[in-house]
Amino acid sequence: MSHPDRSAREYRTSYENLEDSSEGIREEGNYLFHATDHLREEVYRLAEYFGNPSTDEVARVFRNGQDGRPGFDEVYHDLDRAMQDMLMSYTEISATLNSMSATVKEADWITKLNVGAVQRLVEFSSRTNDSITVPTTKARHH
Repeated sequence: MSHPDRSAREYRTSYENLEDSSEGIREEGNYLFHATDHLREEVYRLAEYFGNPSTDEVARVFRNGQDGRPGFDEVYHDLDRAMQDMLMSYTEISATLNSMSATVKEADWITKLNVGAVQRLVEFSSRTNDSITVPTTKARHH
């Protein structure tokens, strides 16, 4: 049994919606990249204030870690890799939505089909014993 408000609640995915979503996600990814790129640079610049790890024991422990604990360099590398993965996911999700949009756009031709004309064509092709005249052309004799 159909709910009376069903058509009002249904969401129709159109290729335009998918294109808009793809563009929005791509823009969010670009925004995130620019915001985090600046912050990552600011954090990395802090490392120079903690001394030289080759000559300073405290700087070595800070930068390289100790007793199985990671140092700044490893943690920063992990953070950078995680950010790159997250940024790549924005790119991939955007590309997937864009691809889906193209597929939906190609499949959307069915909504433009004149069902009545197709039905009349099927009915016409399945007729039998009607009085349709067939034109004939007299053959010329040489």
